[in-house]
Amino acid sequence: MSTHSRYKQCRPCAFLVDAGNALVLTTIRGNARHHVDHDATADTPAGDTFVADCSRIDYLVEFSPDHVQLNLTIPHRVLADTAVRWWGFDPGDVLWQRKCAVGGDGLRPREWLTSPGTP
Repeated sequence: MSTHSRYKQCRPCAFLVDAGNALVLTTIRGNARHHVDHDATADTPAGDTFVADCSRIDYLVEFSPDHVQLNLTIPHRVLADTAVRWWGFDPGDVLWQRKCAVGGDGLRPREWLTSPGTP
């Protein structure tokens, strides 16, 4: 059995361009395989995160049978407004069309959120 066949494909409405949302997807258990482009994927095992602005790109993800995920959905307009406030400009599709995995090699989102000295 190929590795690919162990995964279930998913394209829920929150992932569609018309929904206007960016997604921050953190795997809690199992694995997710995110399609970055036509021939590249990024796997996110437990503790890793994937970010995609689905208002600007097509997005497809496949899940292992035991997959559990925490989703943060952010309207694109909120991201664009925040960029203008922080940087003074909207970076446009150079940023918004980028899909990326965050984590791996021991770097977990929990570590970013915990300040030094916090249990």
